[in-house]
Amino acid sequence: MRNCASPKEQNNHNTRAVANRFRNIEPPVFEEETELLRTPKVPESTESQAEPASSGESMQESTNSKTASWSRKLLGGEMLTTRKALKQFPLIVLIVVCAILMVNNRYAVERLRKEVIATHKRIDQLSLEQIQLKSQYQQSIKISSIAQSLDTIGIHLITEPPLTLKN
Repeated sequence: MRNCASPKEQNNHNTRAVANRFRNIEPPVFEEETELLRTPKVPESTESQAEPASSGESMQESTNSKTASWSRKLLGGEMLTTRKALKQFPLIVLIVVCAILMVNNRYAVERLRKEVIATHKRIDQLSLEQIQLKSQYQQSIKISSIAQSLDTIGIHLITEPPLTLKN
C-alpha cells in the first residue's frame, strides 16, 4: 500500500483502488444482447448509401445497441462510478429518504383514519345511550309515574285541597 501524506489522500487512494477492481468485471450477458452482438455492425453512411429503404432498420439497430450498452453499463456498475452519477448521489439519497417518509406518512394517516372512524362509532353509541337515559329520566319525573310508584308503597296523591279557605 502506498504511504500517503494525509488520511484524506489515503481514503481517495482506497476508493480509486476499489473502483478499478470492479471495472474489470464483465457484466452478465442476456439473450437479447447476444443477438445484438452477433449481428455485424455496418457503418451508417455505407448502409444509407447502399439501401435508402432500410434506414429505419439501421436506426432501430443503433437504438438497440445504445440500449444494450446502457444496460450493460448499469448492470456492470460502470454507470455508478462515473463522476456524473457520483455528483447526483446526494440527490438520489434525498429522493430515497423522501420516498421512505412518504410511505411512513401514508401508514400513519391510515392508522389515524381508522382511529377516527372508531371514535365516531363510539360517539354514536354514547349519543344513543344518552338519548335513551334522558327519555327514561323524563318518564320517571312525570307526576303520573310518581303517583303510580307511590301507590305501590301505600301513599296516595291528594286530589282535593286539605283545607278550604272562606272569604
